[in-house]
Amino acid sequence: MGHALLLFVLMGSPQDPDSSRAIGEATLRAKKENKRVLLVFGANGSFLRKGKTGRLLRYEYEVVSVDAAANKTLAEKYGIDPDTLPHLAVLSADGKLLASGDGATRDPFPFLDKWKTEPWDAETRYQDALARAKKEGKRLLVHLGAPW
Repeated sequence: MGHALLLFVLMGSPQDPDSSRAIGEATLRAKKENKRVLLVFGANGSFLRKGKTGRLLRYEYEVVSVDAAANKTLAEKYGIDPDTLPHLAVLSADGKLLASGDGATRDPFPFLDKWKTEPWDAETRYQDALARAKKEGKRLLVHLGAPW
């Protein structure tokens, strides 16, 4: 049986001291792929990589690790108490804070599962794409598959 490897990358940099660029890029990907954005403050995310939590993150979230000490303004923006690290914050694809909590890190699966997006309705998306293709005089290519 194959095993998947989930990698987390600290996405802030000296040119992006408050991680705003990384969060902006993550929200763009989240919107395109019907995902949420997960900000991980004060940890590298290794506690999230295991088992069903790792799979949930891979398919439902864009993850941004945030150095809480170097990003105090960002922590304040999302109401993160620096004394409760590590801390998770879930953002919508529009960048709005949906939920956060330090308790979520003890067993993050229920917290993350609760805040994942609803799956897109394939029939509705197909009909919308078909109508748009017809309106624009184009053909529609349908790819059937699964993310796993």
